[in-house]
Amino acid sequence: MFGFLKKAASEAVEVSRALDVQHMSQQEIYEKQVDKLIEDEGDEWIWVPGWKATDYYMRGYGEFQFEIGQTYELADGEEPDVCSKGFHFCPKPQYVRQFYHYGRLFRVEVLIRKSEWLKAEEWVREHPYGPEWGYSLYHMGPTYMKMAAKAVKFIEEVPVAEAREYFYDVDYVTTDEEYLDFIKWMADKKEMNEWYFQRYKVLMEQAGISELLARVIWDDFKYKHKGKVVADYALGLRSSGVGTDMMVYLMTKKASELVASESK
Repeated sequence: MFGFLKKAASEAVEVSRALDVQHMSQQEIYEKQVDKLIEDEGDEWIWVPGWKATDYYMRGYGEFQFEIGQTYELADGEEPDVCSKGFHFCPKPQYVRQFYHYGRLFRVEVLIRKSEWLKAEEWVREHPYGPEWGYSLYHMGPTYMKMAAKAVKFIEEVPVAEAREYFYDVDYVTTDEEYLDFIKWMADKKEMNEWYFQRYKVLMEQAGISELLARVIWDDFKYKHKGKVVADYALGLRSSGVGTDMMVYLMTKKASELVASESK
């Protein structure tokens, strides 16, 4: 009798496990497999490749200063924890923009637990580009887009032209030199809209528009990046040979339409 009960209990456990698996995601199943592997073989610290963004001056969160070729480590006994402690990095460059909208990009090597890296590999395979269009990071639940390491070594900087592909586009920026100027401006904690205005003013001057009129139009915009739309429009009219009076009329009309659209 007791043998029968043992067998029934064992079968009930197996059924329960099967039902649990049915309600688990592929990532959850994989992570349980990793946990079993680590339980059998033990965890260890391993060096793996990664990507890390900084500001213009190669500073990270809290203005922590980094240098190429240097290695930085947590104190003995400290464990990395995402958003709390450790050296943050991304396992793919496509993820960087979720945490740094603009900046410099570096190839790094990081020291993390083998278990964390194995779990991240599966997630990365399933999400090679991060959130789908229209979804933020927070729609995805737990992710491995950002990880925390016990140590980080800066290997080399990604060239600006390549790095810009992994950050968001910046209004008024068309060249690598302008991009570097912009991230330096922001690293110096200056007002973004003032940087926008300086670029906008140059474009308006090229179109033959006075700084006073340019400022009047600019001040009407709630979203300052729209100033570039007006400046590009004015430049187009100028290059088409439209007279000054007509150009000013059409340009201000365009600006008014854009301002009106901001209130809708």
